[in-house]
Amino acid sequence: MGECRQCGSCCRAIFLNAPMDEFRQQVKEGIACPDVLFIYNNWVPISPAEAYSVNPVLELWPGSDKAFYYRCLRIDQNNLCSVYKNRPYVCRGFPYYGWLPKERKVLPEVYYLYTDDCGFVEDWKELGVPINRRSD
Repeated sequence: MGECRQCGSCCRAIFLNAPMDEFRQQVKEGIACPDVLFIYNNWVPISPAEAYSVNPVLELWPGSDKAFYYRCLRIDQNNLCSVYKNRPYVCRGFPYYGWLPKERKVLPEVYYLYTDDCGFVEDWKELGVPINRRSD
């Protein structure tokens, strides 16, 4: 199974389908779960251009044009998480969120959110999953 190589791209360019306003509203209403509180307090919005410069693969993901991108303030210059032992589930579960790749139903062609030097890419390759890349 793959392992983190501490490239930091997953923390410097985070892809979500929710804007910061949604997290802010949950915090304001007092209904935010611990992960939402962490996101609200530690993630800052970045532009799609900045996200793509950190991790060009993000641009390939279906829906990337409607996504919201963030950078975590807890990653240091050595690509280490300053709250690693107490990181929230949204971080702790990356990239599988409780599923091993072999347990997932894999589509015939997969776009993935990892850069080529990410250690988790090996899991998909080991399973023989074809990896699409934009050829331009």
